[in-house]
Amino acid sequence: MDVMKKVGDILDEPKLKEKAFIVPVSYFEGLEDRVSSKIGKTEKGGGFVRILKPAALLACSFVFVLLIGYGVLTLTGTTGSGAKDSVASQTIMNENDAEDEVLIEYLAQNISIEEIQEYIVSDDDNN
Repeated sequence: MDVMKKVGDILDEPKLKEKAFIVPVSYFEGLEDRVSSKIGKTEKGGGFVRILKPAALLACSFVFVLLIGYGVLTLTGTTGSGAKDSVASQTIMNENDAEDEVLIEYLAQNISIEEIQEYIVSDDDNN
């Protein structure tokens, strides 16, 4: 109850009710000069370096990310082995495709559709 009484006393104080936010006298008179002088100080530093600094930081970050990736691949022992496995599996797939084509050609020349149907019917009868 004491806290509420103190808060109520503070809110009833007439000094706080008078213009709470007042701008100091002549604050805006020198504002333009002060701001332009601060802007001029920051822009005077080396134009060429100021332009290249963001690009150099971007390039360094890309190199950093690539080095981290290479480090992870080196630690796990997977550098380069993926490419070799890919080439080997592609070669095996090409050989299998060639064998399949030869088999399909042989079957197409030596077996008629009637023989295939008879085989299917006889297989169904056996089951």
